[in-house]
Amino acid sequence: MVNIRTATISDIPAIESVLLASQLPSDGVKEHVANFLVAEDEGKLAGVGGFENCGAGVGLLRSFAVLPEQRNRGIAKQLYQQVITHARRSGISGLYLLTTTAQGYFAKLGFASIARARAPEAIRNTQQFRELCPDSAALMFRSVAAGCGGCATASEPSSTADPEGSSKALFDSGYYCAEAVLLAVAKHNGIESPLIPAIATGFCSGLSRTSGMCGALTGGILGLNLVYGRDREVESVEQNYFAVQRLVAEFGAACGSTKCSELLGCDLGTPEGQQTFRENKLHERCREYTAIATKIAVSLSDGKAQEKAPDLFPAPGK
Repeated sequence: MVNIRTATISDIPAIESVLLASQLPSDGVKEHVANFLVAEDEGKLAGVGGFENCGAGVGLLRSFAVLPEQRNRGIAKQLYQQVITHARRSGISGLYLLTTTAQGYFAKLGFASIARARAPEAIRNTQQFRELCPDSAALMFRSVAAGCGGCATASEPSSTADPEGSSKALFDSGYYCAEAVLLAVAKHNGIESPLIPAIATGFCSGLSRTSGMCGALTGGILGLNLVYGRDREVESVEQNYFAVQRLVAEFGAACGSTKCSELLGCDLGTPEGQQTFRENKLHERCREYTAIATKIAVSLSDGKAQEKAPDLFPAPGK
């Protein structure tokens, strides 16, 4: 089991060793070690990530690295999510980073490339910007303020402490079931993307009123995919599959079915079914299903799906 914790002074030699093995600069680690997290596997350091608090509400994400033998296990994603949480608690609302090789990876996490000339003075004054990273390094930015960024506007509910309440508020504001659940789970995990909630829309109303799977449940599945889904073709699918299997089973047990038409007792694809939905105020039932799916998905995304099923489909070379 991988354990992620705040780094200490005694971790500095191991952190520097991991960074050097990944061809990343280790300068400044000692000065900013309080803002570094380390991932341990069986007591040995497996990965590291951190940020520099540059003041003025901005920070510089830096030093993300996982040992080669520990890669493709989702460690980097777990480190990233916890670093984002730590940055928020430190008063940071915007994160910058410099990279020469990982632009595509960080774009998936909601970072956008910007011109180096647009970097605020607090970032330009860092050693990374001034000396350590070449002029060819891409500068990227992402808002980490709660409720801001690609997946939400400032007027939308933003609470990560009460994801169930957030999903209900999103549903009440006009988002449909799958959209509300995906937004709530993504916010809880600090994940932002311009594709959220749009990628969930067609899953709402029982797969676009085709009497398919409950939209709230599919929104939860999409949320778990954000947390456990693969970034590379060599990664295992098992943790993602196991989390989704747990979600489907627990939702079905709590609600009595996973199918929209069975949960509502009507077919939303017909005028009669839509009339039944309106007359019986079944949207209130959908609101509860939205909260239930969010609660289960958030629980699983918080690490309760760490126990893995047997790896029936190992990645090539395993």
